Amino acid sequence: MFYLSQFFISIKRANIFGVLFVIFTAALLSVSFNKDKLSGFITHTQSEHRNPYFNALISKDINLGSISRKINSLPGVEKVRHRKVVDAKKELGSLNKELKSSVLERLKAIKYSSLTVELSQNLKSKSQKLVKEYLTRLVGESSLTLSSIKYPKQKEETVGFKDQLLAYADSIILAVVALMWALLFVSVLKKNASYFYLVEKFQRKSNIKLKAYSFGISLICIMTILANLYVEESFSIAPLGISLLLIALSLVLLSKTKYKGPVV
Repeated sequence: MFYLSQFFISIKRANIFGVLFVIFTAALLSVSFNKDKLSGFITHTQSEHRNPYFNALISKDINLGSISRKINSLPGVEKVRHRKVVDAKKELGSLNKELKSSVLERLKAIKYSSLTVELSQNLKSKSQKLVKEYLTRLVGESSLTLSSIKYPKQKEETVGFKDQLLAYADSIILAVVALMWALLFVSVLKKNASYFYLVEKFQRKSNIKLKAYSFGISLICIMTILANLYVEESFSIAPLGISLLLIALSLVLLSKTKYKGPVV
């Protein structure tokens, strides 16, 4: 508790920089945790209407991340997007012509999860049907409502700088957040250098600063990861690992630095 208390004291001493450091620590983990989802959100308008696709509404609690990965591994499946909670009235509105009114009203009263399965343009109708049948087996026919295959109008498009930028937007956002986190970390350390120097002298303990930030950052990381796991079943392992490695490396570098300035 001593080291945690020292961490929060240093955050308070850093004022707005301390608050931002805590926020960006959580943001760094959250962005890396949800990198795949962020990428899908950014490119949603680009890819949604280029390939044939169908929508699926699921009326039971299910691991959407696992279902998405299994469907996405099938030949001919380009992308799978999912949402845990959807507005049933809005989603079912497009199915008015495919469902009877009595069935539609009953379905609108149920809370749904949503899947959009995007297929290859050259995938044959027989293979498309197999994808839908596999999804039905995974979820269960009684808990699944499928739309017909949608064939959007195709148009010739040139790939410009904006499209190239959007293709890496998720990585760019992650890099910017990581850079901001590093700058804030340095700022908070500088504002508390003399404070930790005095604490170590009075407490007659070494590496208090390192231990305080190790305990404090670890607490924020654990709470952030648990919160993200509660909200979302699937996550990006590699970016999360890189972010944790960045934090660990920063703490290692912290252990190598010593305060040599005047005591103020």
